Amino acid sequence: MNWKRAILLLLVVLVAVPVAAQEADAPAQILESDVTYTVVERDNLDRIGAFFDVRVACIRETNNLPVGAILQPGDQLVISATCPAYDGAAPVINPRPNAPGRTGADGTYVVRPQDTLDEIGQVFNISVQALKQVNGIPDGRRLEAGTVIMLPVNAPEYGMFPAMTLANAPEMANVPGQTYVTTANDTLMDIAQRFNISIVTLRVVNNLGYAPNVAPGTSLFIPEGATPYNGFPNPAELHQLESRAEGAEFSGEVVVVQPQETVDGIGARLNKDHYCILAANNITNTRMVIPGTALVIPAECGPYTGFDVVGR
Repeated sequence: MNWKRAILLLLVVLVAVPVAAQEADAPAQILESDVTYTVVERDNLDRIGAFFDVRVACIRETNNLPVGAILQPGDQLVISATCPAYDGAAPVINPRPNAPGRTGADGTYVVRPQDTLDEIGQVFNISVQALKQVNGIPDGRRLEAGTVIMLPVNAPEYGMFPAMTLANAPEMANVPGQTYVTTANDTLMDIAQRFNISIVTLRVVNNLGYAPNVAPGTSLFIPEGATPYNGFPNPAELHQLESRAEGAEFSGEVVVVQPQETVDGIGARLNKDHYCILAANNITNTRMVIPGTALVIPAECGPYTGFDVVGR
């Protein structure tokens, strides 16, 4: 090796040291209070966010940086300990165990590599179907690291199905509320936050299923007095909307069909005539009753008349 090549290699090593020092070679620097960080060569917001376990958007907001801002060596950034956990795809160098978005205490969770929706549901004891519904995730097996998952308040427990559809979904003409027409940049989450309405209510009332978003020009009904944005509506609220839409008074209870359940089995469990349940929900084909269907069980229905064991 000649002396020129040796000097060139030495320069490369020296230039790379500042970057490496922020990664594996650096001592642990768990962010517990606000710090001022001095930008070094080849830094970017994502690298800094991964180093401190801080969400990039929060760094940008704290320091009034525009989207796409280019950092220069010597720039000083305030890294706030109140920022949520890092939400990018890079490995986190100094994970904060109690960071917002890490424990779910703030109603959100940042997906880490190898996470699945089922595991997240088990950890937080939240129905996987509810997580899909709230976050617009059709396939829980395909989660990207850094995705921010919303954890709704009062959601059904893990293993249970939430109300995903009304057995007898009416027009909402008689329900107080307003209609909103979506624009090109709208997302369901943005709309739900803007009108302070549970995204689940928004989905069920407008029959949106798991669609992550809706096309521009879609008319969405926003019912008045619905569960707020960070909450999860109970089936009775959804059926109350149904009753108000039909101009009828609702008296009874609401049951959400779970996996392996049938209308006959629900009738036996509640000791209610299953033919009355079918009629009350306008069900003509029981094969169309799927897990997640919210059924109204009228108080006036008589006792069960089938062949199953009552009360089981």
